[in-house]
Amino acid sequence: MNKIIAGLVVLAIGLWAIVSWWWFIWDIIRGVIAVLFVLAGLTLIGLGLKNTGKKPAGTK
Repeated sequence: MNKIIAGLVVLAIGLWAIVSWWWFIWDIIRGVIAVLFVLAGLTLIGLGLKNTGKKPAGTK
């Protein structure tokens, strides 16, 4: 029961913070999305480079 009460209190404080500082939360979300795009791009480039050195099956 104590964990439920603590969870409700933390949830209420979190919701209050999001409502009070929505502009700041929005800036953080936009920044995280930009970083994820950079990481996804680097990952895709790395995967593409990894496959360029392979030879087709049956060739020497």
